[in-house]
Amino acid sequence: MLTVNVRPPLNNRTTPFWRPLRFYTPTTDAATGYGRLAKACMDALNMIHVSINDYPDFILTTPVQSASSPIRFTMWEPDALPQSALGLMDAKALIVPCSMNLKMFRNSGYRKPIHLVQLWGESEWSPMPTDSVFKFICVGRDSGVKSRKGICDLIEYFSLAFPSEKDVQLTIKSNPDCFRREVKDPRIDIIYEDYTKEIYEQMLSKHHCGVFLSGLEGWNFPACELMASGRPSIIVPWGGPADFTTPETSWHLDYTMVPAPPDHPYEGAGRGAKPTRDSVIAAMREAYSNRSLLQSKAAASYRASLGLTKKRFQERLRVVALDVLGNL
Repeated sequence: MLTVNVRPPLNNRTTPFWRPLRFYTPTTDAATGYGRLAKACMDALNMIHVSINDYPDFILTTPVQSASSPIRFTMWEPDALPQSALGLMDAKALIVPCSMNLKMFRNSGYRKPIHLVQLWGESEWSPMPTDSVFKFICVGRDSGVKSRKGICDLIEYFSLAFPSEKDVQLTIKSNPDCFRREVKDPRIDIIYEDYTKEIYEQMLSKHHCGVFLSGLEGWNFPACELMASGRPSIIVPWGGPADFTTPETSWHLDYTMVPAPPDHPYEGAGRGAKPTRDSVIAAMREAYSNRSLLQSKAAASYRASLGLTKKRFQERLRVVALDVLGNL
């Protein structure tokens, strides 16, 4: 009989992993990036979800969430950790999704193994829309924090880039818990809904180009999904996007490093990337006016996406996790 709050050994003298692996994450909502990642992790290792008090073998949390486990899969967007994140130092190994995170956690004093396991982005490929109106799309969940995802800047810069053009539109796909913004430009549509996968992919297929001004991204599922659908993006080459985009697949924006927002969870610790206004406007103008370049970047995006699948993520995760847990 298992005793609560005591992690039973995974291995005995004859049978390795004689019990199911235990997994914990505070967020299992499939409408969120963390929720989708949690399901992929559980499926990869056939793990069962348990309470944080039941000593999980594998946890998926942000660095500032208190939890203890041999393996912590985590990500962080600024280039430094707040003091509240020091609890992660107890983990036997960290798994992170991008090179910036590997460097940041190492610079923060973590001296045990850190494994880089890139995420994925899958969506049905579809041809470019043939209608005469050019459509940009941004997908981002700010969780009610106005300063996240660069949405306010995007609204401003779009109107500056296209002061009077009638044949261009911007869709901003948010969620019910996102900060509500008033928009006066009739060409900008903000959606505050959760979509099914089918409706979400249909929405992506109706647009020509993504545009993401957030310089605080541990990965960026929507940008990666747009690549799989055959769409390039205008993006900040910092954090996760610096690992899976190139100037051939995307419009890389110029940026400066600025202090992280004072709001939870960042607490003002570290810095993030902020794209320059002029580079955003120039990129949007070029994507809108140069269809040949758009198609070239779209093809390069799709090719790059073929190596960023959920299957490859799960295979890599399985190898890393079983190696760490098998040596406890």
